[in-house]
Amino acid sequence: MKKGLRIGVASYHSIFLHSLHAWTASLAEVESLHTAQTPADVFRLLMQQPIHVLILDLAPTWPDALPLLRTLWQRYPALQVVLLLAEPTAHYLRQVMDAGVRVLLTKADDLAEYRQALAAAGSGRTYLSRQCLRELSPLGTAARWSANAGLTAREAQIVQCLVRQVSSEEIASELAISLYTVKTHRRNILRKLNVRNTIGLLRAAAEWNVSA
Repeated sequence: MKKGLRIGVASYHSIFLHSLHAWTASLAEVESLHTAQTPADVFRLLMQQPIHVLILDLAPTWPDALPLLRTLWQRYPALQVVLLLAEPTAHYLRQVMDAGVRVLLTKADDLAEYRQALAAAGSGRTYLSRQCLRELSPLGTAARWSANAGLTAREAQIVQCLVRQVSSEEIASELAISLYTVKTHRRNILRKLNVRNTIGLLRAAAEWNVSA
């Protein structure tokens, strides 16, 4: 990680802010560390201090985040924002990246990911945590089935095909696998989701908001 980093930490949650401040302060590469709890605090800090990296935990009650991020990008183009998200979606991740954010983490990510993200931000590089990358993958929301329902990546693909009302024969052709393999995957999906038929599978998919 680049040495001599001047870092700002902004969070609406005082306990989270304290914890993040304490961890960041322990890094040898950090030259100075400053905190903020509101958007106004953030802009005051940036006017008063030359900050390299801003670790930003957006509050649900703050003004719309996207204009805030765009303003930061326009006013401080050299500033690297590390954005912390509670429940990222592919759509929102794309929106914040369009607003200039290049380093993205979730609050569930471990400290090793935080450190890698901070190193990337300090060097001006893009970094997305594994969870954020999963959200942006072609599987999108269906990727969460792997963790929550025990589906494999291939089974998640097949779920998406079924949501698109693709037949087993068409799935076999699209994924370059045998029809027998498709049918085996479908049986395994039904068992793992604890449903009896494709209708039950599609209802479960709708509950998870899985789309094609």
